[in-house]
Amino acid sequence: MLSTKVPASLHFLINAQKEIFGVIVINHGSTYRGHLHAGIVPWHRGKGYGTIMLRLALERCLEMGIDRVQIVSRKENTAAIETILRNGGVLLEEFCEDRQYSLRFEIKIAADAE
Repeated sequence: MLSTKVPASLHFLINAQKEIFGVIVINHGSTYRGHLHAGIVPWHRGKGYGTIMLRLALERCLEMGIDRVQIVSRKENTAAIETILRNGGVLLEEFCEDRQYSLRFEIKIAADAE
């Protein structure tokens, strides 16, 4: 199993009025639960902010030297899965942990990522 003790950074998606739309955590190294963990506040879900936030986070990952990102989502979270797929996610595996089914995706950010 990969370590869960890696440096991480927290990024918020906010508007000019300082209203928070969502948050995303970028793990600076690989962990069992992936590089990215995100959430959109309930009253802004379904408006495309997750897609924007993930795209911006992928740009930041590339700046940090991470050329492929793994993201884990609960299997029933169809909105998150659609967002991951819209950003180039490819399903790697399905797994069950504590009776919860999850899907692991990978997004290759750099064109030359193998």
